[in-house]
Amino acid sequence: MDRNTFGRFAPLQGWNDMKDTELYSVYLQAIKTLVSIKGVDIEHAKLQHLFAVHVATPKILSDFFDSPNIPDSSKAVVRSIGDSQIAAQFFHAIPTRSDLSLSSSQMRIALHILLGIELEMDSEECTGCQGNKSLTMYHALSCKKYGGLIHRHDMVKCVLGDICRHARLSFELEPRQAFAGDKQRPDILVRYGKDDHDIAYDLTIVNPVRDAEAVKSTLRDGQALLATAHKIKCDKYTVKCADNGAAFCPIVLGAFGGVHHISLTSGVNFLISRVSRARFNPPNWAAPTPTTYWLQRIAIALWAGNVAKVKPFLRPEPLEHLAH
Repeated sequence: MDRNTFGRFAPLQGWNDMKDTELYSVYLQAIKTLVSIKGVDIEHAKLQHLFAVHVATPKILSDFFDSPNIPDSSKAVVRSIGDSQIAAQFFHAIPTRSDLSLSSSQMRIALHILLGIELEMDSEECTGCQGNKSLTMYHALSCKKYGGLIHRHDMVKCVLGDICRHARLSFELEPRQAFAGDKQRPDILVRYGKDDHDIAYDLTIVNPVRDAEAVKSTLRDGQALLATAHKIKCDKYTVKCADNGAAFCPIVLGAFGGVHHISLTSGVNFLISRVSRARFNPPNWAAPTPTTYWLQRIAIALWAGNVAKVKPFLRPEPLEHLAH
């Protein structure tokens, strides 16, 4: 829930007017507990997010995937997130500063996408693709029209660059001289990154619901598309990097926050681990460590990019409503 929306519903009468008794009981539980918090209490940080996040037990997930009434696309979204440390940070980030927040309009569009609630698109078919594909918000996340894919990619890439900067690493974004005699270049090149060896990172973001085949593949294995993208990147860069004295690690994310396991450990978490605690000032009590803060930054950038990708495809009328 974005900060403005939370503020409108915060008064008790706001929840009294709602018929959702479960939500109202969560509100009362949170208020009762929050009253007892003194100072910075990290253990209670997640209470604020009970309004949007419920603990998914194995039984709840099993019932969800077995239900015939839930679309396969929605199941694929959940499957693609899995146990991702990044996906949950979308809700855990408290919007106390600009790099941890989405506007009201962005948050509402993001929630529509995440929950599978169709937004009104500007047409029924995508005019930017061959084959007259149906224009849905899920398709818009992958469509090459308007250049939004590059924008989303660059928003996340800039956060990864910020991590390198705060870690005081010697790095370059899209280095011009990464490979001798070759114009191809990774997104980030870290000099003397590990054991005095250079490390090249290249970011890619895949959409687990871009088409029917992607949905089927994701339902079978939430990491399937991520693993395929990981292999493609390795085939493209590993040998070139080795020939130039550098290691290579793809950073592969899903559009909904899933992350390839190697990308997380050898890519994202390795870079974050280089940020000194002495140089880190916690922005709020929901981001007490460099890991929590930077994962929140990545998640917010990803969803801001998703919204920017989908927004040009929407009808003008809903945008006026969403802006309020």
